[in-house]
Amino acid sequence: MLHPMHGRTFLRFAGKEPAVSGRQLHGQATHVGEGAGGEDGEYPNMSRRQLLLETGTAAAVLSSEPSEASGETAVAAQTKAAKDAETGIQALRDPLAQSGCATPAMDRQRLRLDGLLPPRVSSADVEVARCMKALRLETSQLARYRILICLQQENLTAFVQTITEHADELLPIIYTPTVGEACLNFGTLYPRPLGLYISHRNRGRIRDVLQHWPHKVDTVVVTDGERVLGLGDLGAHGMGIVCGKALVYTAATGISPTSVLPLTIDVGTNNQQLLEGPFYLGERESRIPKSSYDQLVEELVDSLRAEFGNEVLIHLEDFSPANAFGILQKYRERCLIFDDDVQCTAVVVVAALMGAFRLMKGDLKRDLTSVVFFGAGQANLGTANVIVDTLMDEGVSEEDALSRIWMLDSRGLIYAGREGVTPQKRRFQRPFLPNELSPQSDLQGVLQYVRPCALVGAASIPGSFTPSVIRTMSSLVARPIIFSLSNPNSRTECTAEEAYTYSSGRAIFASGSPFDPVELDSRRFCPSQANNALVFPGLAQGLRLANASRVDNRVLRAASGALSSLLNEEDMRLGRVLPTGLRESAQAVARAVADAVRHAGKPNIT
Repeated sequence: MLHPMHGRTFLRFAGKEPAVSGRQLHGQATHVGEGAGGEDGEYPNMSRRQLLLETGTAAAVLSSEPSEASGETAVAAQTKAAKDAETGIQALRDPLAQSGCATPAMDRQRLRLDGLLPPRVSSADVEVARCMKALRLETSQLARYRILICLQQENLTAFVQTITEHADELLPIIYTPTVGEACLNFGTLYPRPLGLYISHRNRGRIRDVLQHWPHKVDTVVVTDGERVLGLGDLGAHGMGIVCGKALVYTAATGISPTSVLPLTIDVGTNNQQLLEGPFYLGERESRIPKSSYDQLVEELVDSLRAEFGNEVLIHLEDFSPANAFGILQKYRERCLIFDDDVQCTAVVVVAALMGAFRLMKGDLKRDLTSVVFFGAGQANLGTANVIVDTLMDEGVSEEDALSRIWMLDSRGLIYAGREGVTPQKRRFQRPFLPNELSPQSDLQGVLQYVRPCALVGAASIPGSFTPSVIRTMSSLVARPIIFSLSNPNSRTECTAEEAYTYSSGRAIFASGSPFDPVELDSRRFCPSQANNALVFPGLAQGLRLANASRVDNRVLRAASGALSSLLNEEDMRLGRVLPTGLRESAQAVARAVADAVRHAGKPNIT
């Protein structure tokens, strides 16, 4: 069934109730482009609020075509008979019950909103234009963020239409870099985005707390706030990042915000500045012991599946490397779970590498002779894994593929026998320390020895790609690939302008947060943002399309290829290595992921 929204159609989740679910879920997805709504009379007796909650589909509330007689929307005409609608000031405060100034006249009468809203009935398009005008009048990105959160909490119809129709323009506001500023200011942020907090003091009754969330959920974005972007341990203020991710799901795919639950596990924080400050919102204590932490996560995973069904998708966000890899290792065979930092960042970086070699008329297998990773956290470890697996798919031996990876952490080059090499890093340790290097060799020394074609930074050390480092890379290869991935821009290894300037315009550059185009020697460079927002919405959608219950690297490699395939000649002429369209990327990734699952011959990829 298709439902129009200004020429757009959306994914619909429809189907059976899982046997163990605490509430009915959306179930198995059908295909990309199928939308949910009430245009054919399937939901004639549901209120606007009921319809959104029952279908979990944004399109259900977003028809903006008014009738000639009363200005009602098509969906509103079907919801007049609702018996449980809130009325008066209660309805005005419910963003699902009304559409602000676009609420049709008959709905205003039914909901007793006459006099509580300005008398003129606007169209949905006018409400979107009104919001965009307000946003463009502001000079502060954080002020724009507040406007959007306010709109989300007052008028969900206008909010969803605004962020889906203007997804590319608004992405830097609802996500990085502005979401980092929102997290840093979370204790004094008004309004704050809504999510669910699970404290370690809720152990033994987590499912009861989950039942306080009023909406049906098919995706949960969860963090413990220990490593938010490149900003470190923000504890309960990590809620800002999972709320941002939840909004990206809607902007990219059009799904209802109510079907994605932002969830923060409050297990304390080791950020002394937060603990001593008056406005910290979380538990005022250091992080709990590992054994207690693991028990809490175990109960949370079990409770999520019991309450929302075994098909619920768990999206891990901004955990520490040890916990991220540990949780993935423990639960990846038990439920539908992925880690955005480990897996989705890997997808977008590998796609960017593919794009870089396309720009140079080369290919990954032949031309990625060596890559130096600066930083050995989730992003770079995940990327290295996907690079090796991609090369092996193309016939390269594992030994050869691993020999192309050089990785540095806070102690320098990772090699066998060195102290501090964690199990996750061990796959990429060099077999020995070359004679030409010492344990104290810095990035510059490693680059001069390895002579890599690519340098990938994700260490959150601002300015670590110095002019000297960039010039060294430029002296080694004709077109040095330099990816500065740390977020937000205040944590980046180098800026786009620095990369282009100190390489004399020869660098192929991508970054974690967006940079403006750079003018250099009468040339214009448009740097790519290696943004995992291009990946995780489509990944989740594709998994549901194919009814998958597991995620593995075959899915990730398919997503990288799909993303890279969207790069066009104009993009490459401007120096881009990734596509720019959020919604187009989500659709391409969803199709590729669904195909990868189906071609594996079974829905459970293991």
